[in-house]
Amino acid sequence: MKRKLLAMMLALCLMLSLTACNSVDEVEAAIAAIGTVTMESGDAIQSAKLQYDSLSQSQKEQVENADVLHAAVAEYARLTAALDTAVNAINAIGFVDLNSGDAIALARMAYDALEADGLTDYAADYAPVLIQAEESYAMMYVEKAYKDATSMYDLGDYANAEVTLADAVSRFPNAPKTPQCKELAASCVAKIAKDMYNHSDVENAYYTLVDGEALYGATDETQAVLTNVIASLTSRRPVNTVLKTSLVSGKGQFTVNASDFDACIKLESTKDPSKYMLFYVRAGETYTVYVPDGSYVVKYTTGEYWFGLDSLFGRNASFTQADDIFTFETTTSGGYIYYDSITITLYTVVDGNLETNDISADEF
Repeated sequence: MKRKLLAMMLALCLMLSLTACNSVDEVEAAIAAIGTVTMESGDAIQSAKLQYDSLSQSQKEQVENADVLHAAVAEYARLTAALDTAVNAINAIGFVDLNSGDAIALARMAYDALEADGLTDYAADYAPVLIQAEESYAMMYVEKAYKDATSMYDLGDYANAEVTLADAVSRFPNAPKTPQCKELAASCVAKIAKDMYNHSDVENAYYTLVDGEALYGATDETQAVLTNVIASLTSRRPVNTVLKTSLVSGKGQFTVNASDFDACIKLESTKDPSKYMLFYVRAGETYTVYVPDGSYVVKYTTGEYWFGLDSLFGRNASFTQADDIFTFETTTSGGYIYYDSITITLYTVVDGNLETNDISADEF
């Protein structure tokens, strides 16, 4: 009898053991079936979690992919929260007025964040609400900017009017009133630049017009002022001449053949960079300067318009340095004086051997 009871107990233990193993296997299979977590994974995650939670502590410890389940639960919660955040943010916009900017921007940020997780389709019903709010706000914002800028313009406050319009144009380039904002802004630019020109601030007048036309387009008014500014710059263009020098005159001859652009050349002593000569050569022309004995680095800058010694050719200038060191030496022999004569050409020539590198304006 005892043997029979013992056998029955052993059989029962074996059955319990097999049952536990089967339960763990089933949970592991349910977890593996979750796969990549999306918004469609809710049922699979819930089912796997319920099965996992029904296990004993010892059985849970045997589930080898339990970490996958925990990660899936966390990821599904993150996706759900992101979707809820976007939907709630769009709903929170409410009635659109000029104070709705922050709420709309927050909703747009939350909605756009859904794209990375492929969730935009789940908020598709709310997208038209967001778009309509953005369009309404843009229209209100630009109309107010135009109205405010018009008042400033009428008072002669062209600078603040242009700033107000620039903000509206950059933020809402497709608003219905934006073309009129651009037109008024261009007029402000023309008047600001004309005032600079009348006060001999030709460089700032030029760049104000160039930047303004890039932002708002060219108009007859901006072009008229620009024509006068360019004429003034052209009239100030130097002839071939030495602009500045700290070198004494010498016998050495240094000749430069300019390219299609005017050039400003700097002949700088290798021993003392504070000793240099700065001279100007017009496009397509040749100019020779006379330098004392020594070794020199040659740098040059080119550009479309000359703005003076402080700005040279302005912000769009190119700066270049020749790789070679140029040495000048004067000697006497038999009653004759011998000196070096060096010529460089700033444009590409057949069999040319002048190697150059671009440098920064500070290095010039």
